[in-house]
Amino acid sequence: MPATFDLPEDLKRLAHRQAFEISDHRWRDGVAALWQALEAMQEEDRRVLPATLPAPPLNLVGREQERAELGALLERRECPLVTLVGPGGVGKTSLALQVAADRAALFPDGAHFVPLASLTDPQLVLATVAQALGVLPPPSTSVAEALAAFLRQAPRRLLVLDNLEHLRAAAPEIGALLGQVRTLKVLATSRTPLRLHDEQQYVVAPLAAASAADLFLQTARRMRPGWSPAAEDDAAVAELCRRLDGLPLAIELAAARVKLLPVRTLLGRLDRRLPCSRPARPTPRPAIRRCATPSTGAMAC
Repeated sequence: MPATFDLPEDLKRLAHRQAFEISDHRWRDGVAALWQALEAMQEEDRRVLPATLPAPPLNLVGREQERAELGALLERRECPLVTLVGPGGVGKTSLALQVAADRAALFPDGAHFVPLASLTDPQLVLATVAQALGVLPPPSTSVAEALAAFLRQAPRRLLVLDNLEHLRAAAPEIGALLGQVRTLKVLATSRTPLRLHDEQQYVVAPLAAASAADLFLQTARRMRPGWSPAAEDDAAVAELCRRLDGLPLAIELAAARVKLLPVRTLLGRLDRRLPCSRPARPTPRPAIRRCATPSTGAMAC
């Protein structure tokens, strides 16, 4: 809402009224004028609203083939929704941001990143998208209707919807939005597919051994400039990346510790943190003794 001094003179008298007063017929024209003023302000903000796409990661290693394949999918008209599927830490978000940056020229109306990891209610997904786009639904209009109307005015957009796995109940609403705006593209990340009719699933695999080692070395040098591994550390780096299943997030977290610990020490600590494979020894049950009392005879104690 604008401040009181920003309102037109004939609207300032509404600023401190209660809701039930404003609903009175005497204020109907003033409320309509206020709404028009708010819409004009929103339209001005919309004209200068930049794309909300963060900068792609600096060290996206070993994803050249994935970038090319995903970019080709975004160029296909029959693929309105592309979902990057894979386990946590495999690099889905980083890859999605890089692909969006690679193909930004395809979307003159903008590319927008919508993080959803902190969202818990699937019913708020479209409202979160509308907020990211600066869409303010007018009274008696649903968020879905307002969002579709806005996107139809500038339909050549890309939405990057990040972390949808716990919000799959919102998938039908996303599908309906894509059905209303045929030139809209959605690049989603999720641990599981959304299972929509027009969805193109793309499985993001862990890094290959050579790329995983390169990522470890690049991250370690960034955290500790001038660092280089000893000749005997090559095998330790390869084994450490193998133990971390080639997951970029885990590899980067491990490489960040190089400024404190040697590589072989890191590998040893990783060994100690692995769960023990031996079954736990069962706790022996206490023995039951037979006690005798003069009054009751034998009883268990």
